[in-house]
Amino acid sequence: MNIKVLIYAIILTILIDSIYLHFSLPWYKVKFDGLMGNIKLIPGIITWCLIAFSIAYFVLNKEYYAWTDVAVDGALMGVTLYGLYNLTNFATIDKWGIDLVFWDTLWGGILVSIVSTIIYFMKQSSIF
Repeated sequence: MNIKVLIYAIILTILIDSIYLHFSLPWYKVKFDGLMGNIKLIPGIITWCLIAFSIAYFVLNKEYYAWTDVAVDGALMGVTLYGLYNLTNFATIDKWGIDLVFWDTLWGGILVSIVSTIIYFMKQSSIF
């Protein structure tokens, strides 16, 4: 695994997801009514690092011939990661609605697909 790929994956994951969370936080606060406390930065950063590691190791650690293949593999990885999280919470937390499962899992697929594809193009342009 290329360490530069991992570093860029961490940076892009944090940057893109932070922008998304900034705009979607009011919706999440309504959905998490009574469940959401103060946001803990360190566990959040560790989670982003684990997502980035998954991108670097499982998606971008092989050769691709088309960016669309990277985008699809990234989307599948994101749906898997976020789907596991959301479905586990849906199974165990009464207030965790199916709409939250759907939208957050969809976001996971989009996020990981975007990060994977950006890094693919960075690799193609010899930034690494």
